Amino acid sequence: MRRTQPETLLKTHGLRRTRARLRILEVLKAARKPLSQAGILAHLGTPRPDRVSVYRALDAFVEAGFLHRAYVDDRTSMFELADRCGPTMCHPHFYCRKCREIFCLPDSKVPRISRLPKGFIVERQKVSLEGLCPKCRASGD
Repeated sequence: MRRTQPETLLKTHGLRRTRARLRILEVLKAARKPLSQAGILAHLGTPRPDRVSVYRALDAFVEAGFLHRAYVDDRTSMFELADRCGPTMCHPHFYCRKCREIFCLPDSKVPRISRLPKGFIVERQKVSLEGLCPKCRASGD
């Protein structure tokens, strides 16, 4: 999926085109990395929709398939547009344990898992790496 205009995304997926939804999609479109709900709210400025409206919009976008969730160790959901992912596999993400930032690794390739025990069905493959980012590694704290 290319960087489609927010209004087109909503119309294509049969979702209501509210000002709040359009603003949320603009924030996600401008982001260079996955954002949490709190991060999205912070980028919305004022006036901004309430947390419940943002949460419902994000859920609708995920259900429609043009937004993905990435999880961190504390179960915080991080969201990003699905424009660099396929229907069954997304690019890897790197989580820095020190600064708690998440980095997209769109140029990294991970082979699709093909051999699973009998009865398992893979619906989507996500890869998450953890460690120290270059900035935190260099700081040596």
